[in-house]
Amino acid sequence: MVTRHAPLADAAMEIKLNATLGHLWFEEIVSGDRHEDIEELWSYLNQADWYTRVMLIGGKNEEGNFYSLTDEHMRSTIESVRVALSSASTLEMAVETLHEQSALIMIQATKDELNGCQRDS
Repeated sequence: MVTRHAPLADAAMEIKLNATLGHLWFEEIVSGDRHEDIEELWSYLNQADWYTRVMLIGGKNEEGNFYSLTDEHMRSTIESVRVALSSASTLEMAVETLHEQSALIMIQATKDELNGCQRDS
């Protein structure tokens, strides 16, 4: 019993940890902290998703073997977590695009301002 359930408890903890860390990185990036790397955010979300998948289909890593959940209620809960992680990824991609576009707008505005100063001279 321990062999089967302990890895699932570990997977649930890893999902919570990685989703929380991903959320914290997302908040830092959205608030404008340019020192945070978006790849770190994706890493946390991908890790959380990996653990949801092994809870649904089974798998293994260096920590051990993960047996798939058999309880339908638990499977439904984990499937909902996967949907939430997917939604978070979509939102974060949109924010990443917005940051890139705003940077381009700022560059263009600076160029326009410099060109205006050169014409005024």
